[in-house]
Amino acid sequence: MVFARRCRGIEELDFRIDVAKRDRTVRRTLVTAEYAIPEERPQELGGGTGGSFSYSVRNTEIGRPQRIVPPSQALPFRQLERELNRQLQGEGSTLPGG
Repeated sequence: MVFARRCRGIEELDFRIDVAKRDRTVRRTLVTAEYAIPEERPQELGGGTGGSFSYSVRNTEIGRPQRIVPPSQALPFRQLERELNRQLQGEGSTLPGG
């Protein structure tokens, strides 16, 4: 995905994937980002100058049966990507409640 390249506000974007040597399974995925709010739109975006976020998924109990319950009101990932691009470019939200 070339999402980060299209978001001019992203200053640093890091992906880390930890894989076990013994069985080569992914144990953890970590995404961190630092971003700057475009100078022409600070008031529209809460008056801030930027920020950071991190997202981490740790895989445990690998190889055991899992019960996965999908979210009841999930939206397609493509719609999330479009919305994030719109937000970072200062165009406002189109999602319900946004």
